[in-house]
Amino acid sequence: MSSINTVSGNGNKNYVSGLASGMDTESIVKSLLMGTQTKIDKQSGLKQQLKWKQDIYIFLQVLSNLHLEILI
Repeated sequence: MSSINTVSGNGNKNYVSGLASGMDTESIVKSLLMGTQTKIDKQSGLKQQLKWKQDIYIFLQVLSNLHLEILI
């Protein structure tokens, strides 16, 4: 099934969708963005690790404060 879509912006431009052109545009876009998504995933993982470290640090501070209160 081919289709012609109209895009409005600075003017009307007609383009032929990937199905009509025979190109798998979805897989092309996914492959182009794969490197970027890998970087995003890596940074998300590092952000989560930092959050866990912050939570552990706060927990250890609370334990330390409780320990000091018990000793006093």
